[in-house]
Amino acid sequence: HIPVLIDMQGESLQISGSKFLHNVAFYIAREMKKKGFSVLQPEQKDFARDPTFAFNLFLDRVESKLEGQRIILLIDEFEVLEEQIKKGKLEAEILEFLRSLMQHRHNINFLLSGTHKIDQLTKGYWSVFFNIACHYRLSKLNSQDAANLIRKPVEDYLEYDPYALKKIQQLTADQPYLIHLMCRSLVDHCDEKRKSYVTINDVNTVLREVMQTGQFHFDWIWQQLSPEERITLSVLAHSGKEEGRQLSLLEVEEVYRNYRFPYKRERIEATLQSLIDSDVIERVSDGIHDNTLDSIRYRIPIGLIRSWLCSEKPLKLILHAGSMV
Repeated sequence: HIPVLIDMQGESLQISGSKFLHNVAFYIAREMKKKGFSVLQPEQKDFARDPTFAFNLFLDRVESKLEGQRIILLIDEFEVLEEQIKKGKLEAEILEFLRSLMQHRHNINFLLSGTHKIDQLTKGYWSVFFNIACHYRLSKLNSQDAANLIRKPVEDYLEYDPYALKKIQQLTADQPYLIHLMCRSLVDHCDEKRKSYVTINDVNTVLREVMQTGQFHFDWIWQQLSPEERITLSVLAHSGKEEGRQLSLLEVEEVYRNYRFPYKRERIEATLQSLIDSDVIERVSDGIHDNTLDSIRYRIPIGLIRSWLCSEKPLKLILHAGSMV
């Protein structure tokens, strides 16, 4: 099969319907040539006159060349399309056109990735796709897969001490992007020091650099949160400290009371659940008194985010900002 990556962040500049479809056609033609297929490059002037007709003609030519293969369109940051529609740069009908392609172009498959939750895909612009797509929620890796991601890419020349491995998993909570961030710095560090064995001291040595590099990622997560979610997350970071102590709902409420910040229990519970759904915090139960308020506890599992929150988002500052909303 022939995978074709479309990075919507890169396509957003001066986007239009004709430019978007022309560029997709261009990327398909480029990838087909790499596979040895002879495909005429799409002409931009054809797409300027009638973009959907020109794109369909191009796909007819593409499909005539395929011999059992499929084109796999990998559209990353798919929500950019919605943003551009809201800005008036794209017509909303572009999504219906893509749906039509999904239904009738059997040699073309689509893989769409983005940050939308499943409930957001059932309404508004995204409802046109909901009932024709399979949905997969991407979350953290399991512990064994995370360990494999840390060790296997470098197993021929770099070995991880068990304590170093455990420390990395605690700092990243087995989230693949953060593992990559951590391990890239570790590999560079060990290359520079001509080391073939990673210790926990090496992890601690690169931690400051990782925090600086991850600043954009942490800030992006923060920007996705509502004011209520930010306050609750800061409460957990403030009281859990960098070791990530677990807090019960009653303890969370006590922090609100101590800072004389108004709250309603049902709102805090809803906010905690939203943060769980976003993989920012986790719920832990003692397994004995599952229905009591004190038996269910909450914590921030990602050590890197806990450290960032403690240093960059102190609770007093966040509560003050929340009181101004």
